[in-house]
Amino acid sequence: MNERNAYSRFLNAIRKGFLPLNPDVTGDDSVMKFAYNVALTRFHEVFEPTRQKLIAPMADMINHSSDPNAEISFDTENNCYVTTIADIYAGSPLSVSLGDPTDPTPLFAKYGFLPTGCNTIFCKAIHLEPQINELGYE
Repeated sequence: MNERNAYSRFLNAIRKGFLPLNPDVTGDDSVMKFAYNVALTRFHEVFEPTRQKLIAPMADMINHSSDPNAEISFDTENNCYVTTIADIYAGSPLSVSLGDPTDPTPLFAKYGFLPTGCNTIFCKAIHLEPQINELGYE
């Protein structure tokens, strides 16, 4: 499904009134685009028992790492669990893997960031954006 169709389905589902949202909010296209982007970039995909996209606000606060120290999982009632997979010192941040750091394109497309220490050509050139724009490329 392309992005336009996904947004249209999201918008139709919201505007059908299944959720008690103010019509002034659901009628504002800029708010709906913001809400769609939040939902699109903040979900965790679960495949068991069925494929679902779930949002867990506290789990969303956990940073990405190519060497994660925790994992996010959901039980059959969609309760979110964060489980450590390595020893974590007090005061240290939790981190999970959001994708393959050797292929940063999906991370950048979905989450809007590049991993620290990224060694791909795209990552090496990203700091040259002003010069690239100056040459007429966007």
